[in-house]
Amino acid sequence: MKYLDEFMDDFFANFPQAASGNLSVEEMNRLLEENQHKINRRPEKDFDGISREQMYFLLNDPMGEKSLIQFHTMTDISLAQIPLLALSDLLITKIKQTGKLKLTVGGNLPVSICEYLLAQNLIDWKYRSSLTRVQEETIPYLTPLKHYMVDSNLVKKHKNALVLTQEGERIAGANLPDRFIHLFMFIAGRYNWENLNRLKDNGIYGQLGWAFSLYLLARYGNEPRDARFYSDKVMRAYFPELYDHREDEDCKDQASWFEHSYAYRFFEVFSNWFGLVDISYQDEPGTFIEKLTIRKTALFDQLFTVRL
Repeated sequence: MKYLDEFMDDFFANFPQAASGNLSVEEMNRLLEENQHKINRRPEKDFDGISREQMYFLLNDPMGEKSLIQFHTMTDISLAQIPLLALSDLLITKIKQTGKLKLTVGGNLPVSICEYLLAQNLIDWKYRSSLTRVQEETIPYLTPLKHYMVDSNLVKKHKNALVLTQEGERIAGANLPDRFIHLFMFIAGRYNWENLNRLKDNGIYGQLGWAFSLYLLARYGNEPRDARFYSDKVMRAYFPELYDHREDEDCKDQASWFEHSYAYRFFEVFSNWFGLVDISYQDEPGTFIEKLTIRKTALFDQLFTVRL
């Protein structure tokens, strides 16, 4: 009802002639449609100043021609800096060289491959110094990488081993931009981010609106900012009820889960794995919580073009 009241208030403010009662049904429908278009293109404070129409494309066609953020014209030099892409290429090459990669009894990558990929020192994470056993389950990026290859049909499982498919051969032979986009869009959109931590929310905290988060990072990321700066904007856009009541006793825990899951999933995992951000950690006095400070990397601007 609130939205309808606001719509009609806008409608009669924009088209006072509609209140005369002299317009035909066709004329009224045309004015109603025009009013809806005006509303859809109006900057929205809850969306950090972008319109509903712009938000629609960020959600539904995130890197398309009408989206505020798109892939830049990329060079091989910039793409070679992407940690997860380099690891993906190395793993595909290993499978291609051996003909098949035998998995453990539990279906995981063999320890030798885990050690090989870890030794590249391409992706760091907060608790790496505490690592005592090298195996797929203890290295955060290995299971998502394996899922990418299996779920995208780059490899198939045959007698508990990974074998390269025709699609895998095609991707292995594709140029770097195509390989990057293929991997990026899988992790961004197809891989369920619930798998990244234990919060049972179907991954929406962080994954929902990932392109809007990239837009915010493009707009504000030149300066170091608290991760909460971004999580508040995303919460306000997609979870307005939670945002409005985030300080209330019955919402504090859920808002905290959102804040920490967003920071971990979007920044510490997704953005970090693709080399998009620099992250610094600082203890918050009197708590067990670390403050994350985020700044976008030079690589970010080489990969994306954004209409600000």
